[in-house]
Amino acid sequence: MLKYILFLTLIVINSLAFDFTAHEDFSAFEGRPVVALWRGTYFSPTYFKTEQDRRSYLAAHGVQVPIYCAAAHKKTNISYTQSLTPLQQTSLERTVSEIQTVFRRLETSPQITIDRRAFMNPRHAFHQRYSNSTDFIHALGQDTLPTSYIKYVPVLAGLPKGNPCLSFTTDSGHAGSYGYGLKDYGHIGLIDSLYDEMGHQG
Repeated sequence: MLKYILFLTLIVINSLAFDFTAHEDFSAFEGRPVVALWRGTYFSPTYFKTEQDRRSYLAAHGVQVPIYCAAAHKKTNISYTQSLTPLQQTSLERTVSEIQTVFRRLETSPQITIDRRAFMNPRHAFHQRYSNSTDFIHALGQDTLPTSYIKYVPVLAGLPKGNPCLSFTTDSGHAGSYGYGLKDYGHIGLIDSLYDEMGHQG
């Protein structure tokens, strides 16, 4: 079986905000099959308050440096903008492992019905809502879940506050839309997840 090495290329809004040049060493990947996964990182003013915050993030997150979901950062109270110490990285990894355990439990839980729609399991319900609503993603980070999402409490049981997922794509244009803050959910149409109505990957 062909083994792929996955690496991440960030698309961010730095070109709109400030000049920044990155020089990465990709020599470790020479002669090896590689799949490029793109992630658009939007520098939300909530977390990146200054130009220096954005510069620090870019400087600290190069090739083969892991990045973590918002929920992991929120639970561990570790800033996005600092270089991680080994102890901080261990703490983030532990939180990610806890999130994965919750998702595995949700996947093996019984069928659930929300708003008269049956989902194969709570994980399926979570991913459908997650993929189609930025309001839902925003709600995940609130100290108190908005009333409109109370029905999703069984789907969120055990997950820390904040977004527990990181999204990637093989389409650089799709990631670019996120990076430049141009991604539109719901106002024109829905972004479909990779799952069908039975929770199977298409």
